Amino acid sequence: MFDWIRKTGSSAARKEAPYAEPLEAAAPGEASPKVGEEERERRKNEVRKQIRFYGRVQGVGFRYKAVYAARDLGLTGWVRNEDDGTVLMEVQGEEPLIGRLLTQLENDRYIRVTDTDIRRMPLNYEERSFRETGYGY
Repeated sequence: MFDWIRKTGSSAARKEAPYAEPLEAAAPGEASPKVGEEERERRKNEVRKQIRFYGRVQGVGFRYKAVYAARDLGLTGWVRNEDDGTVLMEVQGEEPLIGRLLTQLENDRYIRVTDTDIRRMPLNYEERSFRETGYGY
């Protein structure tokens, strides 16, 4: 089951909502195959989240900063602009590292995140890096 969390503003408390379908399962061509026990054990502390960012998030270097920071933290996933003015990201790694990524993005002087939708997703065991993808429309 997927967890769904909405966070309004950078200092608001997160509240859980009932089950919701993910915005999308994975980037094209990135379905997670069956993997061995060794790989599952190695990544047992990882989580994958799909995050939609609202606010002043396009045209301010958001994707560039997200890619740079995520790679620096050793996270995998992708980020892209959406046609509705939001930015969509799927990020995978240890929870504290994902939190550090979000903090770095929210503390940027040009980026203004006013709201986020966060959904927990199944792990993608094939993914090995973090990248920027094309537009989502």
